[in-house]
Amino acid sequence: MQVPGAHIVTLHNPVQYTPAQIDQAAAIAHTLQRGQFVLCELPRR
Repeated sequence: MQVPGAHIVTLHNPVQYTPAQIDQAAAIAHTLQRGQFVLCELPRR
């Protein structure tokens, strides 16, 4: 799902995120009226 005005940034390998996760992040960015939404993961120990 393309959400106009929502840009998703990943701090790690973007291949690890499913299309559903990217779509959900875009929807959240749109709901929060943010132009950019950053996906990050907890550091591995």
